[in-house]
Amino acid sequence: MYVSSALTGRHGLCVLLENVDSSGNRKYGLIDTGNPNTAAAKVFLNKHGVKSLDFLILTHMHRDHAGNAVWIIKNYRVRQLYLKQFDAAWSDGDQYLYESVLRAALTSPYVQQIHGVSYALSQNKTASPKATKGFLSFLKSNENRKWRFKGLFNSSNTALYLGQTSLRLFNWEIWADNGTSQWVPGKNTRCKAQKYTIDRSDNHFSMGVRVTRGSHKIWIGGDITNLRLRHKRHSSCKGDEDRLGKQIGKVDVAVLNHHGRGGSNSKSFLKALSPSYVIYTSTKVEINSAPRASSTLKYIRRTMKLPESHIIWAFDCWGIHCKDPAVTLSSKAAAPAAKNKTAKTNPAKSTPGKNTTAKSNPAKNAPGKNTPAKSTPAKNDPANAKSTGNSTDASSDQALAVPLLPGQTYSSYDLTGDGKKDIVSISSTKSGDCYKGLSISINKSVVWATKVSFKDSRPLTLVRLPGRQPYLCICIMSPVGNNPGTRAFGLYRCERQAGSGPQYRLVQSYSFLKQMPISRYTYKGAPAITCSANRITVVTSGSDTLSASAYVSFVLEQDKNGLKTAAYTFPYTTVAGQAGTVTLNAPAKLYSYVEAEKSSAVLAKGSKVTVTGVFKNKSGITRYRIIDSSKKVWWIDAPGAAK
Repeated sequence: MYVSSALTGRHGLCVLLENVDSSGNRKYGLIDTGNPNTAAAKVFLNKHGVKSLDFLILTHMHRDHAGNAVWIIKNYRVRQLYLKQFDAAWSDGDQYLYESVLRAALTSPYVQQIHGVSYALSQNKTASPKATKGFLSFLKSNENRKWRFKGLFNSSNTALYLGQTSLRLFNWEIWADNGTSQWVPGKNTRCKAQKYTIDRSDNHFSMGVRVTRGSHKIWIGGDITNLRLRHKRHSSCKGDEDRLGKQIGKVDVAVLNHHGRGGSNSKSFLKALSPSYVIYTSTKVEINSAPRASSTLKYIRRTMKLPESHIIWAFDCWGIHCKDPAVTLSSKAAAPAAKNKTAKTNPAKSTPGKNTTAKSNPAKNAPGKNTPAKSTPAKNDPANAKSTGNSTDASSDQALAVPLLPGQTYSSYDLTGDGKKDIVSISSTKSGDCYKGLSISINKSVVWATKVSFKDSRPLTLVRLPGRQPYLCICIMSPVGNNPGTRAFGLYRCERQAGSGPQYRLVQSYSFLKQMPISRYTYKGAPAITCSANRITVVTSGSDTLSASAYVSFVLEQDKNGLKTAAYTFPYTTVAGQAGTVTLNAPAKLYSYVEAEKSSAVLAKGSKVTVTGVFKNKSGITRYRIIDSSKKVWWIDAPGAAK
């Protein structure tokens, strides 16, 4: 994710998303276009090699967010346009800008669909009393292109994708005259904004976007406020942020609502999102000079305890590079794609801020993964440690993720947590491409053993968070022989046995077995494991019943109470073509979106559907994203609903 400060200025928003697939092909999407400055927009987009945009999302019709929209639609190949139905009867947004954007979209040879806008309502003078006569005439003269208008947003058409990156729109509703329910065309009138808000600001109707990439989530808040429903007639409804916080859920990064200003970013909203990083698209001077905004900043610093390095001010062109196990931020200008030679071959070493995660399987790109098998670890431990980003194991202040190979002995690491280096022997008999059994000895004492035969070349990984005792992640995921269903996958910690002197045994600290879908997921070798300041990330590659390749990302975080699950994704994949076609062997309840609790309808047994994705909602339920015969998107519970 890249943001241009030139288009942000004192306030504003322009976010560029980049996705790179396994073949190196790049796709781009844009959220808002910033303050009017076509020269800066050209520099920003061209710098990142943008020639076409899969989508353009306009959160609302204020010029600091949509100032360059018309120019971008005319000069770049925008395929999908997302914006809300609008008229000046209930908003202070720019009606002329809105009409100009639709004019440009309808006359563009590239725009395929316009989401969130109804052609019929745009033509209806009762529905659009402030629309200009010239615009109404333009729509009528372009009636042959009205198929581009896909209609108003609803719960089933507010999700979109950019390769492996998924996005979901929030606050897409148009509010009815009671101020609390959605406007239904033909049944009630739109919200008379001046009655239910402090002012008629279009900020109250701004959309927000949640971006999900693997186990990482980013919130981009537009100008959403918490003020819209603050009226004595609706005292029980505090505001949109109170309504949206739980829907959005926890995120890694939050681009603060309304640039970080007062009236937005309520404490309850920030608590619900619990971001590790916050991004201000305003200046420190402006925030500190406003009492409510400065109060929010104090809350972020003191209560949320975010360090100053995690509070980002849009002072330069900066980016977010999502790669397990952590989101890294850079306030420096990212290098142009053509000059970043390293990123083509090793994304883990690429310039921070460059989003190249999708070039290959995440398990292969995860930081910390290495292949030290070319040298003998027993004779070259420092080199082996260096390949993981650590020179030696001398300091417990470092995060470690070191693969330990079968048939080798190591003497450069502390595996017992006493500050001294231990002699670790990994015994196994290799026959062809298989290993027969595995035995782990620490200082000549056997601490773990199995007779299972397996194919994994890296069944054991030493992991340690800074300042914490080390763990051993034992991950035999590819057993062979008479008992292929036996797998060993868990995180273990070495502890001293009571009354046994200097002997150690491994005790299970945390098991992944309950979370990993062993029965229906075929693993390809051992997972990639990485460590950061307080986080352990496990990324397994393999395949499931729906696609040729998929992966599970499992994140553990350490706090004063020990390890806890911080994030879990299974399997994050988009299924292409006929590989995603399944036949229901039982009736399936249809949900309008992945987090829905109440079903909308039931699909009969024997129905054929196309599965386009598999996701796990915040309740831990795995659901398939399907397209039915009428091309409508639904969600069904899995795996019992389909085969």
